[in-house]
Amino acid sequence: MQTVGAAGYTIDGTSGHDQTGLDFANFLPPQGQGATPGFWKNHLDIVTQELGTFHSGWTSNTSFETIFGFQDLTKIPGTPSIATALGTHGGGVNHLERSSAAAFIAAAVNAVPDGPGGKTELNFSFSAATSSNPAIIAILNQIDTNHDHTLQPDEVSAAVRDVLNDTGAPTSNFGLSGQPGIEDIANAFDAMNNQPHPDASIFLV
Repeated sequence: MQTVGAAGYTIDGTSGHDQTGLDFANFLPPQGQGATPGFWKNHLDIVTQELGTFHSGWTSNTSFETIFGFQDLTKIPGTPSIATALGTHGGGVNHLERSSAAAFIAAAVNAVPDGPGGKTELNFSFSAATSSNPAIIAILNQIDTNHDHTLQPDEVSAAVRDVLNDTGAPTSNFGLSGQPGIEDIANAFDAMNNQPHPDASIFLV
């Protein structure tokens, strides 16, 4: 017999007999990984490699608006490349550009399992360990529309287009009165990006 309490499971068994078919509810997934805007900015060769693997023809010079699929091109000041977005300074839309550019690249890496042994080179997932702020975790859960605790590239781009009220944005969870705003979404991406990151050598082909 097995019971669960505050301290975990208590299993009563018979000496000399194996316990099988046990399903433990307190399994904790591996901690996620991320990479900061500065990491990607300092490794634009890797950015080009990984974006091109995810979407043929994309490089670090591809525009932020193209990669994110913006319909209203006035939402982002100028026409920054993804590399330029990684290096923006300040808050507001600039903060969102910077943090979401890094998050999109990490999500694109995670989406193409071309690392050693056919595994992904970066595990862009989240858990309670990603942030001690419950509001951040709540926002990540909203961004994660397929509920797999991993941010996909289209989930990153959808959240950015949503919070900036872009025409035809796939979701409508952000940016309106009473909903998380630009800084909230940027801070959530920061939490993802600030998770432990693998060494740059793991991306080299």
